Amino acid sequence: EIANRARADVVISLHFDGAPVPGARGATAYCAPAVLGGGSGAGRSGAASTIEALPWRDVALRHAVPARSLAEAVAAALELGGQGPARVVEKLPLPLLGVNAPGILLECATLTAPADRARLAPDGLKALAAAIAAGLETYRRND
Repeated sequence: EIANRARADVVISLHFDGAPVPGARGATAYCAPAVLGGGSGAGRSGAASTIEALPWRDVALRHAVPARSLAEAVAAALELGGQGPARVVEKLPLPLLGVNAPGILLECATLTAPADRARLAPDGLKALAAAIAAGLETYRRND
């Protein structure tokens, strides 16, 4: 709601996760999946209207292609900045439901992984922020 009211150009929801799997580490960028056919079509009629009501899921899905580009740019910047491994997963996360802008949910690190905790130590958050900013800048240049 805040992003929509602010008419955000992009949304990056930052998170840190943990996993019981010993080998889990790195960052994951989640973005809405691109679907063929333009969504479910709910709320649409044959008559032209000035207001189109879209289901919450469809709002985010219409930004799926640029969201994927944003996710790839940020993941690549994380890798180049030594913040990886970084991967992209097409899955609409709950915090992006209804967001009317390209957006990603970024799991920045796996806090149960010693290597991830070490890279976030004292100046690690600055390096993480710089890598995210570099990815966003790459996305803006290519947009």
